Amino acid sequence: MPLAAVATVPTNFCTAFLTLSDKLGLELPWPRSTDFLPQNQHTPILIWGAATSVGQFAVQILKHWGYTNIIATASSKHHEKIKKHGAKHVLDYQEPNAVDSILNILNTESPAIPIRAFDCVTSKSGSLQHIAKIATLPGSIVAAVLPVVIRPPSHKEGVQLSADVNGEASWVPGVQVHSVVSYTFEAVCTLIPCPRLVFLSGS
Repeated sequence: MPLAAVATVPTNFCTAFLTLSDKLGLELPWPRSTDFLPQNQHTPILIWGAATSVGQFAVQILKHWGYTNIIATASSKHHEKIKKHGAKHVLDYQEPNAVDSILNILNTESPAIPIRAFDCVTSKSGSLQHIAKIATLPGSIVAAVLPVVIRPPSHKEGVQLSADVNGEASWVPGVQVHSVVSYTFEAVCTLIPCPRLVFLSGS
């Protein structure tokens, strides 16, 4: 396959892989041995925006490394695909009771267990503030891809963005919140060895 055809794959894959491992602290040893199972394989992991390029990679990576408790949001037309990628539950973020539905799943299946949440959309009112209502147990960890969209380009007053993930939602004390800008390859891709992954920026 020509390199031009896969030009966007490295950034999307690396953003997903390194956010899950570096920011959310999940075990993703590379290379993965055939008998590997993560110690916290049943930890609830929320992927908000699982139909995005980064979100789809995140779900598939988690499944490949043995994580079983993946809760994802996506529009209804993508639900079957995201389930095939490895999500245990897929909910429509457009539903008015989406947050309550996720909380019900967590309270029923994983009570009192801190969650990991990856916001692949980072809309202030559309995802980030919802996640702040879900990730409320101390020890929970949230990572969000910047920028935070305050107003989309379609808004009559124009687009408004923010780089303050912590400040754009009300987080419960004890919840770690990280922002992610971009991950990418530094070296030219070769089959062996795997190119070195480099974090460009973030907090």
